[in-house]
Amino acid sequence: MRLQTIVYDCDGVPLTGYFATPGSDHPVPGVLVAHEASGMSDHTRTCALALAARGYAAFALDLYGVEGFPRDEQVARHNQLIETPGLFLKRAHAGLATLRR
Repeated sequence: MRLQTIVYDCDGVPLTGYFATPGSDHPVPGVLVAHEASGMSDHTRTCALALAARGYAAFALDLYGVEGFPRDEQVARHNQLIETPGLFLKRAHAGLATLRR
């Protein structure tokens, strides 16, 4: 299995996702993995790797654009994502487009 860090963009915001593959060169089905409200974590990367172990290409998308911030900022970023019309969908589409590439 392989895990690769991929920096991609959504409306000028740099996002960092993690792409896990089973390690073969032939095409495999893809799965988009979203992190919890607290943001990207080891658990999210572990989920992507677990999917890769089962034969999928898994991309753990980044919805916040930053990792490892304090709890009050987690709440603020999550609220912004939910309260800003279309923001969640835009970032999910950016993650899906990255997985497709």
